[in-house]
Amino acid sequence: MENASKALLMAASVLVALIIIGVLVWMFTSISNTQQTEADSEEIKIMTEYNNKIEKFNASGLYGSEILSLANLIEDYNIRQAEFQGYSEITLTVRIKAIPVAEVFTSTEYTDENLISTYETLNNRIDEMVRKTYANGRSISYFAGLRTNELEQIKAQYPGDAEIQNIEVTIDEYNSLKSEMTQFKTKRFGTPVVEYDNNTARITSMIFTEV
Repeated sequence: MENASKALLMAASVLVALIIIGVLVWMFTSISNTQQTEADSEEIKIMTEYNNKIEKFNASGLYGSEILSLANLIEDYNIRQAEFQGYSEITLTVRIKAIPVAEVFTSTEYTDENLISTYETLNNRIDEMVRKTYANGRSISYFAGLRTNELEQIKAQYPGDAEIQNIEVTIDEYNSLKSEMTQFKTKRFGTPVVEYDNNTARITSMIFTEV
């Protein structure tokens, strides 16, 4: 009788332990599912916000400066989408007319990546020229705003300074780069050709052509 009671107690203990383990497994699964649902919901929210922002550029008459903003947005999106499942990269194609005497924007077709890198190259070249100072501590942007007689007066003050004596060459280069930047920023583009994902209805491709 005593042995039977011990056996029943042991069986009951095992049953209770199994019930506790089962409850813990259920709780863990439930918490994991809840966390995954929350993560999925946040993922959808983030990518929807990106798509809504990109969709606003689906319009005619955008300037080159706006296309550049779009390129940066798409690059951010493409980096972010790699973290998630079921999202495809967006491809951007920008077709422009040739810029006369261009030193940096020498191509007539760009993706988001090389549009950004090309613009950064141009901007860095201009910044580098502006950061440099000459004999009187002024930058090239200062000299570019002077009249011819004012330049001649400064050159007369520094007869032995080769950079000052040839400052017109540097001014021409600076003005050319600034003009190139302005010409790109002010380009106008027609309504883009846009493609969407058949499953998610999200943008997958945008092609802009200068008008």
